[in-house]
Amino acid sequence: AAARQAAGLPGQSLAWGLWADPTGLTSHLSHADRARMGRGGVSALTAAQGLALLGAATTRDEALLIPARLDLTALTHASHDTPPLWQALAPRHSPAASPAVASPDQAENLRQRLAALAAAEQDALLLDLVRAHVAAVLGHSNGRAIEPSRALTELGFDSLTAVELRNRLHTATGLRLPATLVFDYPAPDVLARQLREQLAPETASPGAAPAGLSDDDLRQAVATIPLHRLREAGLLDTLLQLAGLDGAAAPAAQPATPDAIDSLDAESLVRLVLDPEGTEN
Repeated sequence: AAARQAAGLPGQSLAWGLWADPTGLTSHLSHADRARMGRGGVSALTAAQGLALLGAATTRDEALLIPARLDLTALTHASHDTPPLWQALAPRHSPAASPAVASPDQAENLRQRLAALAAAEQDALLLDLVRAHVAAVLGHSNGRAIEPSRALTELGFDSLTAVELRNRLHTATGLRLPATLVFDYPAPDVLARQLREQLAPETASPGAAPAGLSDDDLRQAVATIPLHRLREAGLLDTLLQLAGLDGAAAPAAQPATPDAIDSLDAESLVRLVLDPEGTEN
């Protein structure tokens, strides 16, 4: 269009915003997609508004115009992933004008709340937090509509909504989270547990065996996994804690036959791991 006008020929290009009526370009958009666009400051044009903008465009000389309906209030509160084109139209004090950062007060308040709770209560609190933000991204009224164990991709998440969820959780928790969050931790309950591991790792009691872990479980692990692999994987400290030992404990030689392994308790199993002599085979 600019080249035609420069040559003295008629030409004008209109880069339309979203229309409310579904078209070939927009019929695939879900309610969540439209809600996300609305949070970014782009509202849908009615047919009457679109035709009025078309009429107004024909009275202008510019080669390129963008007939679109923008919500400046939404732009003012938009997150940092709002396109730079819209950021320039937002008021100067808008958070959209600079990258979003986690609110220190909000993140610290969350940590303080977690510190006052038991592990199970921490999980419940963080699950509610995750479900609330998942619901907001998907356009639901509240988190109760989100099934804790259902895969986020099944709920409708894609790469764009995954980034929005990451940004929301970053602001709420202060944690540096990957853009692949939805795919690394595929369900709300899994994601909530991961957040607790980062926000309140001290709630895991040192030296306490996980629920349901028995001597038989340890025997099976030691019997089936090469011992040098356990040491390379950094599991030695954990095994020491389970047995109530410290790193200075002197290893006692133990027979490595399957029958002998079956008869060992947790402490003996740890000592077996510590003893490199004759146990690698």
